[in-house]
Amino acid sequence: MIGGAAAGRIGAVIGTPGGAGVRGALPHAMGRDLPAALREDVVSAGGAVLIVIMFT
Repeated sequence: MIGGAAAGRIGAVIGTPGGAGVRGALPHAMGRDLPAALREDVVSAGGAVLIVIMFT
């Protein structure tokens, strides 16, 4: 459990600034916020499903 908690913390520290940077750039690249937000949701949900499948 301690290893999982540590991995979660490391992932949060690395992913938060990186994700914020990408999320801030997507609406400018796509011209609108909604398509960027929907793509972000799909990537997030897909990543969560992948992690659950890999570790169960």
